[in-house]
Amino acid sequence: MVRVELLKDVEGLGKKGDRVSDVPPAQAEELIKAGKAKDLGIKK
Repeated sequence: MVRVELLKDVEGLGKKGDRVSDVPPAQAEELIKAGKAKDLGIKK
């Protein structure tokens, strides 16, 4: 799983500024490419 910080509100995940640690890698990559999230690294 990947940890991300949301830069915009994302339905089903949270609001802007939230840090979410249980995002699947494919979804995290999609959010980062769309500019909706910032990568905080991989959760072990």
